[in-house]
Amino acid sequence: AFVAAELSRYSLLSTDTDAKGMAYEAITSTTMKRERGQFFTPRNIIRMMVEIVDPQPGKRILDPACGSGGFLVVALTHVRKAFLRESGCPYPEQPVPKELKRVDPTVRDYAKKCLWGIDVDPDLRKAARMNMVMNNDGHGNIFEANSLELVAAQHPDATPRARQFMTDEMKTFVKRSGGLGTFDYVFTNPPFGAKIPVEDPDILRAFDLGHTWKKSGETWTKADPQKKVPPEILFIEACFRF
Repeated sequence: AFVAAELSRYSLLSTDTDAKGMAYEAITSTTMKRERGQFFTPRNIIRMMVEIVDPQPGKRILDPACGSGGFLVVALTHVRKAFLRESGCPYPEQPVPKELKRVDPTVRDYAKKCLWGIDVDPDLRKAARMNMVMNNDGHGNIFEANSLELVAAQHPDATPRARQFMTDEMKTFVKRSGGLGTFDYVFTNPPFGAKIPVEDPDILRAFDLGHTWKKSGETWTKADPQKKVPPEILFIEACFRF
């Protein structure tokens, strides 16, 4: 009763996004498995990236390794400010609750259509969905999937085994979002490190960067698949495909 009474004095949904994000990530950081190359991206770096790209309302955004949803939350906040400016809010950086309520339906519609996330970790998927809810997303297009397997399963020359990578969750993502080639921006900090290479031949075969290349004169020719490739290399191509 004491804790509930103390917390009731605060409006968590109207709290500053950065403060809320840092607190949330501190709480969920125990789910991060660094041996798998998973790290939270510092919030100031996320904000810098989003501000540089300056995604506009209506543009579709994907994070194929979304973790706790930091990029999606900051992108949502960035676009919310644009909607606030359009609505005549004099201080979109510090809106009052009445001004936020006025743009809420527009923000939720934008999030439903334009913000998408994928993560292989089921715990982080839950964390990302909750993070979006805390930031008035009201929807949460966050899916549990391995983005590299998703790309491999949709390759035109995918092996029968690679096609089996396509889970029901992946099928739902593709059906609802459009899948490969349908996003305007990709913001992500993928798993990285030489200690966690991708060695599955059915995944490597689906990526140009999963092969060796031979040069003859001025021409490069794709050769055999490599034995292993660091995941961040394949994610570069996966982002391009998305």
